[in-house]
Amino acid sequence: MEFDYDKFYGYLMQFFFPLMAILTGLFIWATYPAMTRKIFGISLLGREKETRRLVNKIRTGQSGVIIGIFGKERTELLTSLRDKNLYGREADNFIFSYVDISALEPDCTPEQFWRKVQEPLQEKISHDGGLDKLFEQVNQAQLRLILLLDRFHNIVHKPNLNQAIFLGKLRSLSSSMHPSPLCLVITAHESLRKLHEEIIQKLDSFATSPFFNFMDVGEITLGALSESDRNSVLKKLKLSREAQPFIKNEVGRHPYLLRIAINRLTEAYETQETNPIEVTKRYFNQQCKALLDDMLPILSSKMCQVFVQISQGTFCNPGDYTKELEELEKTGLIKPENDQWQVLSPVFVELLKEQDISKLCSKESK
Repeated sequence: MEFDYDKFYGYLMQFFFPLMAILTGLFIWATYPAMTRKIFGISLLGREKETRRLVNKIRTGQSGVIIGIFGKERTELLTSLRDKNLYGREADNFIFSYVDISALEPDCTPEQFWRKVQEPLQEKISHDGGLDKLFEQVNQAQLRLILLLDRFHNIVHKPNLNQAIFLGKLRSLSSSMHPSPLCLVITAHESLRKLHEEIIQKLDSFATSPFFNFMDVGEITLGALSESDRNSVLKKLKLSREAQPFIKNEVGRHPYLLRIAINRLTEAYETQETNPIEVTKRYFNQQCKALLDDMLPILSSKMCQVFVQISQGTFCNPGDYTKELEELEKTGLIKPENDQWQVLSPVFVELLKEQDISKLCSKESK
């Protein structure tokens, strides 16, 4: 009996291939949460969307900016981008170089800066020429240098780097080609617009054109989660019933504050501490006090006053502080509700209760 290949192929098309597609879909659906947790982990909890945006920019040779009020959160997100599991097959073409601007010597020169930047390239590229030639070689080798510049706002305190020549070179190298062999990802506690204004004030030249306006579309602000997104995050974590009111009502919706509380709570349960909720509350309050001490001095005097007044319930005349309110809302510190502004994290309200606003927000503290 002759084998009927046409009929066999018909069965494959009609039953086997659709079945395999369904099974594959079920496998992906079942394993995706675990895969996501493995790649993103607790350190990026609530920041998956921002991470994907930055990863896509790096893949396409674009630069990006991470803006956030909490320095450790910015650094965590920035350094997490070095995880090559995020890039799939393209990972081997990416070389990462991390520089903390605040850790550079006050008199650091452009030459010293670029030497540090190039260190990860030495194994891949043999180079003894200028920067333009270097990045031509990087491009020809089908490589891409991802330059992670942490605390970039501190560039204004490095007089040899806060120069039009240096900043202009950084701009031209990262924007002259597309896709670019040099991608910048910088972190700062303020918007690009404010950062540029501060840079210009300190420059010894008459430069007025923004050095990093090509990165405007890549500005990512680490704000608060929506209530539905926060609830989705908590649902994935499967918190105990007694822990949920504390997390929802006292911690708020900012991912960084959620991570502080959840990490400590998890540790308290794992080590079987007595009354883990109370232990976590005390720790969380201590951490938020330290965050507040770091945060208030970097806010402008007006933003600080607005935030403290909202916390203390004495804020009025919102029309006079439109810009400050917008900035505070973007960073996830406040929200409008019932025609009034409220602080998103109740812990800050408690910590700022009866505090002297003139001392907290004085120019001397800036």
